[in-house]
Amino acid sequence: MDFTKTNLIISSREPEKLGKFYSSIMGLELSGGFGLMDFCLRSRNPQKINFYKPSNKHTKARFCPPTLALCFEGYPVQDPINVINGCIEKIISFGGELIEGPITEGFGVEAWFSDIEDNYFLVVIPLLQVDKK
Repeated sequence: MDFTKTNLIISSREPEKLGKFYSSIMGLELSGGFGLMDFCLRSRNPQKINFYKPSNKHTKARFCPPTLALCFEGYPVQDPINVINGCIEKIISFGGELIEGPITEGFGVEAWFSDIEDNYFLVVIPLLQVDKK
């Protein structure tokens, strides 16, 4: 597993409004995230905070994404489902548990896990966007 970024993600019913609140406090510009309802604050260091509206594609009734979690983002690839399937195998072999997913979204594929102490985290493998000329 090779992740390019580790970010903090905050679930919100109104991610743009919440992002603007923190943008004002931190004096940082709010920009777009992965999808239409995702927003990002990029600090002066490599870390960022993502505000997102949870997917409506969750299949397990018992799973509700946590308000606050870590997100491990992989490199953008043309076939993110194969990459995330490899991540699933490794994370399970380390004692983690697949909670939800993989879920295919317009930006790529995501899956929710719990760690060995039952903390949730998200793995996202972005879809490589190829310019069509």
